[in-house]
Amino acid sequence: MSKVEEIRQYLQTWLDLCEMAGLPLDGIMSYYSLILDKGREFQGRAQSRDYPSTASFRKLFRPKPKECYYNAQMFVLEHREGRYFEGYSAGSFIPFQHAWIVMPDGRVVDFTLDALKRRYKYDPDEVEYIGVEVPTDILRKLILKYNSSEPYAQMHYLNTECRFLLD
Repeated sequence: MSKVEEIRQYLQTWLDLCEMAGLPLDGIMSYYSLILDKGREFQGRAQSRDYPSTASFRKLFRPKPKECYYNAQMFVLEHREGRYFEGYSAGSFIPFQHAWIVMPDGRVVDFTLDALKRRYKYDPDEVEYIGVEVPTDILRKLILKYNSSEPYAQMHYLNTECRFLLD
């Protein structure tokens, strides 16, 4: 089973459990449905040193582990070539909510996993992603409105003001 299939199974299991328990499929569950229905899949990732713009950003900005939304958002606000995605990632770990950028050639650059590798000498292999793009103009408006770097896909796609929709 591929990592993306594992992510899909993980999200669907949560939806099924909530439905069986008679719980509403809103909040985080509607986010799960969004990712399952509209998520784009990506296998593997490029290193941030593989592109001049990402290498320069990495050197000047010094992205940190556990700050995926901030790391990816700051890059796309500074560089037009990257597109910002939110969704789920999996590698040699359970699926987790995450953010990353996609370069024009379709390859993922994940500053957060690169920072994890630099700081802790841990490099998860065979990482796969499934997520939705939040356009940079929408992202910019939301960051300015809330003066915060956080997950925004649910606000954009689900037309909600709900913030901090983390599982």
